Parts: sequence; structure tokens; C-alpha cells
Amino acid sequence: MKVDVQTGEKEFERVMSVEVPWDEIKEEYEQTFQDFRKELEMPGFRKGKVPKQMVKQKHGQQIEYQFAADAIDDYYRQALDEIDEDPINRGAIESLDFSEGEPLAFTARFEIEPEAEIFDYKEGFEIEHEVYEAMPADVDQALDDLRERHSDVEEIDEGAKEGHLLLVDLQRVEPDGTPIIGQKVEDRYIKIGDGVFGDKNQERLEGAKKGDTRRIVLEAEDTNGETEYYDTSIKKVEEQKLPELDDDFAKQVQADAETYDDLREEIQANIQRQLDSDTDDQLTHRIAHKFVQNSEVEAPESMIDNYLDMLIEDVKRQRQQQEGQPPEIDEAAFKQNYRTDAIFNLKWQMIKKQIIDEENIKADEDKVEAKIDELVQSYPEENRESVKNLYQNPQYRQRVEEDVLEDAVMEHIKSFADITKTRKSTAEVRQERQAQQAAEQAVSQQQSESPLTEGL
Repeated sequence: MKVDVQTGEKEFERVMSVEVPWDEIKEEYEQTFQDFRKELEMPGFRKGKVPKQMVKQKHGQQIEYQFAADAIDDYYRQALDEIDEDPINRGAIESLDFSEGEPLAFTARFEIEPEAEIFDYKEGFEIEHEVYEAMPADVDQALDDLRERHSDVEEIDEGAKEGHLLLVDLQRVEPDGTPIIGQKVEDRYIKIGDGVFGDKNQERLEGAKKGDTRRIVLEAEDTNGETEYYDTSIKKVEEQKLPELDDDFAKQVQADAETYDDLREEIQANIQRQLDSDTDDQLTHRIAHKFVQNSEVEAPESMIDNYLDMLIEDVKRQRQQQEGQPPEIDEAAFKQNYRTDAIFNLKWQMIKKQIIDEENIKADEDKVEAKIDELVQSYPEENRESVKNLYQNPQYRQRVEEDVLEDAVMEHIKSFADITKTRKSTAEVRQERQAQQAAEQAVSQQQSESPLTEGL
């Protein structure tokens, strides 16, 4: 078999010409011919007894085509092994030439994973790294959430006040009080003073008792549209009894906490760990952008299509599990929306893979075992043994190995980075995000649903 491969129009395209001599395929062809003849029926002859020459005259081209179609896959794979190429897509057969007694010749065009021209990062590169610092207010908020989750609720008869919970039915009405059919929410809990139930609506709801009906108003700026009116039927007024923030509360919510101060310290440490994880992810993303923007690498269409197809299947599986029925997805719109992200992710994956190959970076087995131990310890003690056994499965262990390898690549890259750290408090971060959200809302033309009618 003769194989010749040339680079196509793009660097990652290959055009492979294959020629298999007749002597190498003669026996296979004769078998195909005999199999066809055995099943052939023609007037005047018994099944399988039609003379060879007549079979060739009547069906020769059909047999040649069938043989070539069956044989081409095998010889295509053999040719790839010979030139040691690994296509990322199914090769397109561009020409095929075969007749009995002649060589089998064909040309295939396929794509391989492109090589990236990575910028000389080993000369050093600058990158910014924002570091967030947890503040006492973050701990206070976390404690408030814990108090909410561990609170008791009791029904009261006196009029409702700020902070009280109301179990209500909400009926949207016209300004004159006429109910709007189909615009009713039943058995919803609202909290006086929260969100749209603050300010003037708080005044309207204060003093309400079981059996009362109060009119509340959502102004146009709250609904991002028109002013909405709701008749609110009070079915129950409840008061939360929040636990005291003391040593007893600390022991109740945190097994290893002896005092309230211990609890605060542990909460702050947990918040800081999460913030550190978030900022590390942001640094990784900044580094990825640096490499993609400053390196020459092209994502072939076949890789983009495969990536988006797999993403769609993942979304379908997730929605199937959540909704219990096959989801409806506009695949064309989905691919259009996620195409830019797909290209970026593919480029970054190819760059990382090339660095791994060039630097011979591997997942350290000790770190893999340590990572598995860390994962196992995150589960309740009674489940740890079964979880540990689960990670003996190559499929699950491979995921951990990939995470460790990812860490190793980033550690290698960061060793050449000049990282400038900018420290920000969580209060500063929240202010920036609020400003960004306000700006996005100011330019957005999309109409959102009312917070009360969502889901109707």
C-alpha cells in the first residue's frame, strides 16, 4: 500500500492519497464477487449458478462499487496508522477509483488538532490578580442567615409589623379593583419590609391581621414596565423567633465550636476560603485570556461543532433530570449563542495540551491520592468508605487526575508570571458589582416579569 499525505489549504488540514495494489486486494475482491454470485438469481439459471462472465457483464460495476465501499474504511484506518496521524473528524473521501484487476485508489481529506504558536511566556509576562478580603459584615450576614435557618415561627393575632411573615393570596387587579383572570398566586409567604414589600407597601401592610385584605402597588420602576395592583388576602401572620447569638447557639450550629467567638472565626475562615477559591478562578481565567489573545491558534470547524454538540447533550441530560421529560432546545440558536465561548475554550484547551506535551507535565500520583483523601473527608464519616471505593473506579479517578494535571499546568505557567495583587474588601466588590448591574439594566431593553407574577 502506498500512502502520500500533503498539507491542505489550512495548516491543520491533511490530504491523504492511498493506493492499494491489486495483488493485495485480489483475494478480498474474489470473495466479494463469490458472495454476490451465490445470492444472484437470473432467468434460466439456478440461484448461485449464473456464469461468472455473465455476472461481470451484468453486475460488474455494482460489485466493484460494493467492494470499494466496504474496503475503503479498513484501508483508510491502515493508512492513518502508517502515517501516524490522529484525525479530529471523519475524513471526507474526495475521489475513489477502482475496477477489477486494478489498484484501489482514493483520496481523503481530514483535520488534525492544530499546533499553537504560543507566545514566549517563559520570558515573563504580567498579570493582575484581585484578592478579596472577608469583612466582619460578611460574618454578620452569615450569622443572620444561620439565625434565620434555626429560627422558630409562631402565629400571632396582633397586627403585622416590619419583619413579620405573612401567608397570603395575591390577586392582580385593575386600578378599579376588577380581578384579572389568571393572575393569582396562592399561599405565598412575604416578609414585611423586604424588597417590593418595603416603603409604601410596608405602610399598607402594617397592622394587617388574619382575614384582612390590603391593596399593594408595584410601581412601574419596580416592574420595569407598568404599575401593577394586587389585592393581598392575609391568611396568617407569623413572627420569627430568632435564637440569641451566644455560646449555646454556636454549639448548636457548629459541632466543634465551644464559644460564639469560635463560631465567628470559623465562619470568617470559610468565607475567606471561598473568596480565595473565587479569586484563584478569576486569575486562571485572566491567564487563559492572556494566552489565547497572544498566541496563534485556530479552532477547526469540526472541533467547534463537536464541542457544541456535546454541550447540547449535557444540557439536555441536566434538564431531563430536573424536569423529568425531554427538553425542547433550539439547537441552531444555542450554537450561535455559545459559539464564541466554544472557540475560546477550545483554543485554551489546545494551548494547555501543547504545554503539557512540550514540558512533559504529569499528574503527580501523591497529589492525586491527597486530592482523593480530601474529597473523601468532605463526606459524612459513615459514607467515606464507599466514596473512597468509588474513586478506585478509573472513570472517577481520571477526573481527579485531570484536576491535578490542570493545577500542575497552572503552577508551571504562574512560575513565569509577574503577578500584581490588588486587595479589595468585599464591600468594595459589592459596590462595583452593583454599579455594573445598574449600568447593564440602564442599557438593557429586555422586559422582565413582575417579581409577584413570575411563574404565572
